[in-house]
Amino acid sequence: MARIDNKYAQATRAGSDVAIDQGLRAYMVSVYNYMAGGIFLTGLVAYATFSAAVVDRAGPGPRGLTEFGQLLYASPLRWAVMLAPNRVRRQVEGPVGRQVAPVGVAGDLDGKRPVTV
Repeated sequence: MARIDNKYAQATRAGSDVAIDQGLRAYMVSVYNYMAGGIFLTGLVAYATFSAAVVDRAGPGPRGLTEFGQLLYASPLRWAVMLAPNRVRRQVEGPVGRQVAPVGVAGDLDGKRPVTV
């Protein structure tokens, strides 16, 4: 069996590097907790919306929609509900998504004209 030499991985650290690493770890843990809370909240809202919109019928057959479900899934309001997240993303993104590359950096995407640099 081969012996692995890990001497290169045993570097010494200065005290300030350890403090920076601990601060970075604490920050990343807070970011992960924030993201986990967002995912949990999203799941909770999705479950509550489904529970309020769909009702099980007695016996075999498809599920039925409540009045809220009819409003949400069977009316033109469904398009607003489906496309609202995209609109919010574009509103938050602002002018970043509409920036134009400098001349000579990006050419025509259709490939009909050559790129001049």
